[in-house]
Amino acid sequence: SPLHGSIHHLQDGICCTEDPIRESSNFGRNKLIVAIFVCTLFCVVEAVGGYLSNSLAIFTDACHMLTDVVGYLIQLAGIIIARRRSTTRMAYGWHRAEVLGSLMSVFTIWITSGIISYLAVMRIINKSFEIEANTMIITASIGILLNIVIGVILAYNVDANASQVRPKGLTK
Repeated sequence: SPLHGSIHHLQDGICCTEDPIRESSNFGRNKLIVAIFVCTLFCVVEAVGGYLSNSLAIFTDACHMLTDVVGYLIQLAGIIIARRRSTTRMAYGWHRAEVLGSLMSVFTIWITSGIISYLAVMRIINKSFEIEANTMIITASIGILLNIVIGVILAYNVDANASQVRPKGLTK
């Protein structure tokens, strides 16, 4: 069957299936929510740090974190939409929503890259190269640590049955 699971019966135009994606735990969704919170919090910190230090590099990383937040939000929306049940009209359900979400995320990155490129060119034209190094180094160091934390949050799975934490993709 092209569907995730087997069709049991048709009721009111909706295919009733056993969908392992829909019935799985909300662990992935919850990891995204935590990542969204951590990224949003530090995005604000980096934006302020970039402004105070006059560092385009820190501002660029704040924009990078912002595109991550937008990407995570789009992925979360895609996951939620994709959980809708299949219908007779949409036999594969709403799983394509995740693909459209990814496309929107790419567009966000392109727009952000354009803005950063413009700011860099303006900085060169205006010969504005003065930065506050201490603020920049402190902000960048915290950014590295939080990127590692976010990577760990998103990369590790918890096996509820064995109470083990292991990298994604590794089996027992």
